[in-house]
Order: sequence, then C-alpha cells, then structure tokens
Amino acid sequence: MIRAAQRTALLVAFFLLTSAATVEVECAWVLWEQINAATWSLKDGFSDADSCKRALRSGIRKSVSRYPGSEDSGGNTAVIAKGSGRLTLTFACLPDTVDPRGPKGAPR
Repeated sequence: MIRAAQRTALLVAFFLLTSAATVEVECAWVLWEQINAATWSLKDGFSDADSCKRALRSGIRKSVSRYPGSEDSGGNTAVIAKGSGRLTLTFACLPDTVDPRGPKGAPR
C-alpha cells in the first residue's frame, strides 16, 4: 500500500514538472538601433512589446530634443542634425528570437 502511494506521488510530481515545462512563456523583446544603414546594434531588452515600443519612442524624442534642427520622422526613425551633417537613426523592437543582423555566422 505504501509503495503504491509513493509510486502515485512520484507520478503526480513527474506530471506536474513536465506539464509546467510545456507552458508557453511570453517572449522577451529587444530594442535595436541602426545609424545611417550601418549594422544594427542592441540597445536594451524588455519583458514585453509595449515597454520596448515606449522606450523606442522615448529614445527618438530624446535624440531629437538633444540636437536642434533634428526631426522625428514618425514611426521608428529620426533625422539628427549633428554638426554640419545629418544622421538617420532607425529603431526596431523585435522579439528576442529575431536578430536584424541576420543569422549567426553570416557576415554582419
């Protein structure tokens, strides 16, 4: 009787552990930045898409306000007037499973 109870307890524990492992976990999000179509660089990570998008918009507003003559192009791009030149900043919020630089091992 005790062996059957132990076996049942082990089966229940095993079931709980394996079912917990199959629960879908919310994806993390990454904020990427690109300057003048150069290679993308990782800026920050977030637990959800909304937080990432808020940081994206905040980053654009800060960049534009820091340099007079700069403009927010709307969406995820800003044109920054710096010195005698202009830079185009592009931001992207992507799931942590997506790398805008391409697959690992590919030229970046």
